[in-house]
Amino acid sequence: MDIEEGLKMYDITLSAFTPILAIIILIFLGGRLLGLRITFLRGLLTAVFGLSCGTALAMIGFRAGNGLSATITSLGFLIFPLLTTMAFMVLGELLIRPGSLIHLQGQLMKPPHPLRAIKLRFARMRRYMQIASIIARNGLSSYFSSSTPTQPVRTSKLAVSFRKTLQEAGGVFVKMGQVLSTRPDLLPAEMIKELSQLQDRVEPASHGQIMQLLEEELGPMLQSSIAHIDSDPMAAASIAQVYHAKLSSGEQVVLKVQRPGIQTLVERDIDILFQVAQTLEVRTSWGRQMHVSELAHGFAENLEEELDFRVEARNLKAMADALKDMPEIVVPRVYTELSTERTLAMEWLDGLNIRKADQLIEELGVERKALARTLLECFLRQVLQHGIFHADPHPGNILILRTGKLGLIDLGSVGRLDPLQQSALRSMLFAIQLKESRILTQALLDITEAPINLDEERLERALAQFLVQRLGAHMPLDARVFTALFELLQQYQLAFPPVVAGVFRSLVTLEGTLTLLDPSFSLVEEAMKLAPQFLQEEIKPASLTRQLMSEIFFLLPTLHRLPRRLDRITAALEKGTLTTRTRLFGHEEELVFVRSLVSNLVQAFLSATLGIVGIFLFKMQGGVSNLFGVSLFQVLGGICMFVGAILLMRVIAITARDQVSQRKD
Repeated sequence: MDIEEGLKMYDITLSAFTPILAIIILIFLGGRLLGLRITFLRGLLTAVFGLSCGTALAMIGFRAGNGLSATITSLGFLIFPLLTTMAFMVLGELLIRPGSLIHLQGQLMKPPHPLRAIKLRFARMRRYMQIASIIARNGLSSYFSSSTPTQPVRTSKLAVSFRKTLQEAGGVFVKMGQVLSTRPDLLPAEMIKELSQLQDRVEPASHGQIMQLLEEELGPMLQSSIAHIDSDPMAAASIAQVYHAKLSSGEQVVLKVQRPGIQTLVERDIDILFQVAQTLEVRTSWGRQMHVSELAHGFAENLEEELDFRVEARNLKAMADALKDMPEIVVPRVYTELSTERTLAMEWLDGLNIRKADQLIEELGVERKALARTLLECFLRQVLQHGIFHADPHPGNILILRTGKLGLIDLGSVGRLDPLQQSALRSMLFAIQLKESRILTQALLDITEAPINLDEERLERALAQFLVQRLGAHMPLDARVFTALFELLQQYQLAFPPVVAGVFRSLVTLEGTLTLLDPSFSLVEEAMKLAPQFLQEEIKPASLTRQLMSEIFFLLPTLHRLPRRLDRITAALEKGTLTTRTRLFGHEEELVFVRSLVSNLVQAFLSATLGIVGIFLFKMQGGVSNLFGVSLFQVLGGICMFVGAILLMRVIAITARDQVSQRKD
């Protein structure tokens, strides 16, 4: 190859590389000048469109201005692509909503092997298209629009469509629907009733797959410690399967095994769930009101715990320790050496669940009301004394043992309350028993998230009416009381933390279990009878001493500084130099909002000013000429209009980016 051919190849390579370099420069400069974080894919698309349109505009300007010098023409071919690229970036922010793609990128799972990543990407795309098709087929697409009113969300037709959609989607979506069916504080009764019909309909994994997973998890201990495992599972759900097994020592155990490959499927569906939740929160007012992204993340965290059986093992040990003073309640022992992240070995409890225990109860001669009262007392002790409670006490998770005792199983999901939440719940129980609206109002405000403009006096009057109407003489005392309370709190926009909402959800579930044990049993009425023994915890000498010591330690620093501060105040009064300071903005969010507003106004004003000045300068005659073929006034005018255009697009982009966060607030 001679020198001439080499130069030609160099020119070809340079001409091919130049657009790529230009695109990279446009992506970097456009994002920096607008103050936006642009993903590479969006940046690439906007830069390609911007380079094409900007070059076309520059060509039109070049043909229209024959007298322009080569320098000015070159500047046009640089400025126009940059401006059009920035304009496309701003348009993209307005169309897709601010930060949504960035947020979704943050939710991606650990980066896998490249080939596996491609396979997972296509699997997620297929799954996403499947979910989108199911949503459209059940008529839910219209509820993804910002123009959708909030009222239709409460209709029975929507409830049926939503339940069908989740059932057809299966997997994680069915489990999410089951969780939502226990949140009467968020959803209306029609939706709760419909979602309660959701069931896991999955075929059990083959015995060979289960044995392979056990060999991977337990290794040699599988052969040395376990003598026999039934080939057919006792129960099969979307997350795990449960087997009866026998140890080499002769002990009978329950072996819970995670379904093979479920981790990958859960990650795929959770990723899609995040995208759907983000879309709803960005595009719909009811999605923002319900904080669907927060709900999705909370659900994902709980599901992640369920996928780690070591969490359930710890829950079993904690519950057994909490209920050690109730010999009539049995929690299965954990075989730690046979329990891993995907397997859990527990003590076999000889009994039947409440759904199947009618004949056993008759044979034992145990009074049904006594069993129901023991179960209710057990749950109240968990909530009000120990701060750890069974989050799903349905009839299948409560056993009647052949010894006449009660057994608690399936503790994969438990709730944990802090001392302040326990105290507030005890106060609520005390207020309901005495029908004291003031105590009930304060207890609710202690454990709920209240809006800033809440009218507490009006809330107290409404609660007083609630106590009279729902808890008066000859009124039915059942779980509908909680439903009515949630509806009342929704009117005042009071929201329970998830763990506290879980208490009431469990109470509703527990009522169904208690009714199955004894149809005449009243949860609320019996809880009122048991209330005094739990309220004694508040007035026991040890409890009072603990609270007093806590208050003293809290007040000690203040008491220590009080004399010095009083001396400074009296000295300032004596000298006449006492002053006070007030803050115009009480919250940091208000200060940030004002700063942002002032910054945008200043930039908009500068943009308009520079644009007007630039036009006048560009049209002005005279000045130093022959500078790149144009006058100095025209150069300055062009610079002013260029900077003004950048400032204007920056204001629009930042306003679009902050729009969603302001709506959330």
